[in-house]
Amino acid sequence: MEKLRYPVDYIAITTYYKKGVHNGIDLGWNSKHGGKHQPIYAPADGKVVLVKDKDKTGKSWGNRVKIKHGKINGKIVYTQSAHLQDGIKVKKGQKVKQGQLLGKMGTTGDAKGSHDHYEVYLGGSGTSYRVDPEKYTYVYKDQKVSTNKSATKGLKYAKE
Repeated sequence: MEKLRYPVDYIAITTYYKKGVHNGIDLGWNSKHGGKHQPIYAPADGKVVLVKDKDKTGKSWGNRVKIKHGKINGKIVYTQSAHLQDGIKVKKGQKVKQGQLLGKMGTTGDAKGSHDHYEVYLGGSGTSYRVDPEKYTYVYKDQKVSTNKSATKGLKYAKE
């Protein structure tokens, strides 16, 4: 499996992972780099195992896409992007390639502002398998990184 790529072209972490409190990271936006509805991409090749579109409940993740990828250290990896706008571009069961468009950043579910809530699962797809996405996700050379140091601490870079 290739290394996971952040699912956005502009990387600024607005909320970091904290086990049991915030089990993913929130990726913000910048008006000069795609704005508040920037595209969300597949972090790696895989198969779409869940799509929630046009969610009107206003609860939890809202619109989201979960993908089953290959293995890291012998354990299956899943990723999820949440709070997407209506109009997700992939279907359950579809195979996707790294960098393929999934949808656009939004404010669905209980989001207080436009962002992508990004999660990584290691060893299973249930919520108990969530791990810190920064440990498994890399910045690729075509991605832009915020100049705000508090929004980029801990980032790892892929050697391409």
